[in-house]
Amino acid sequence: MALVGLGARRDAVGPALRRFLETFGMPFLTTPKAKGIIDESHPLFVGIISGMAGDNAILQILDECDLLLGVGFDPVECDKDWFAKRRFVNIDDTNLAGATCPAESGVIGDIAATLEALADRFIPTSRRSWTQRDARIRRERVMHAVQARSVPRLGLSPHAVLTRLQEVLPDDAIVACDVGSHKLLIGQIWRTHHPGTFLMSNGLSAMGFGLPAAIAARLEYSDRPVLCVTGDGGFLMVLHNLELMVRRKIPVVVAVFADRTLAAIKIAQDRRGLSSYGVDFGRPDYTAIAQAFGATGRRVEKLDEVGPVYREALASGMPTVLDIPIDPGEYWDQM
Repeated sequence: MALVGLGARRDAVGPALRRFLETFGMPFLTTPKAKGIIDESHPLFVGIISGMAGDNAILQILDECDLLLGVGFDPVECDKDWFAKRRFVNIDDTNLAGATCPAESGVIGDIAATLEALADRFIPTSRRSWTQRDARIRRERVMHAVQARSVPRLGLSPHAVLTRLQEVLPDDAIVACDVGSHKLLIGQIWRTHHPGTFLMSNGLSAMGFGLPAAIAARLEYSDRPVLCVTGDGGFLMVLHNLELMVRRKIPVVVAVFADRTLAAIKIAQDRRGLSSYGVDFGRPDYTAIAQAFGATGRRVEKLDEVGPVYREALASGMPTVLDIPIDPGEYWDQM
């Protein structure tokens, strides 16, 4: 199975990688920062690796592989050492061999040229290989692992909200994701079809990344819709950017997943048997805050409102904050 990493973004690797994967019939996983290098609607796509929601299902799939082939794979995105415990080789333009990335062997050089050369030399064999059906079964296994297990009571299902947003955004829209529990979910379930259309801080994982990244994306690509998905904790760190958005008339739509807690840290405390400490906070009125800056603010309390309210926000041409109360309980199951 191929593992496509952020190193594959440095060159025009996409077409050569797609030809290589299809020639060998090789299913692939991507890291979050490599999303979109290959269209995630491709029948050989399995899922997102490196600590996103459903990670246990991903690691079980790796156990079924004879060999992992990294393509621009960089362990900076990994918070576990699974790649050090399995047969692993890497194709990259940078030598990452050593303690941090103990590949058995690899090719160092132009990634696209290497993939083209390997595809040209492909010789079919009778040995068992993956099929598209095999990839689909494993992709469905990952998606099942991140499905909500209970009815949300404290707000909307974050999984359901993201699904509704994906339904109304065009494929070439740019999504900037902040850091938090929602990041682990959107990183796995958001299907990305084009390079450079999904922005995430992974590895260092800096809270507060999402909104400035969305602003920069809109300034660079003024003809494309830009959505920022952020938790309320991350939004509170950078909400002063609303003044810039209003002053410069930057029409980014900001979906604030408000659950009044730093859920990822709270889950980590719970896993370690610790009491919850320093992770809960109040519920400001994000609609009123947006309006106070001169932006549009809308509260979304019903799932059926997500699509229509987003369309209205996009059509307005105004910076808009969508205040969406969500139930954080779903994250416990997904992680």
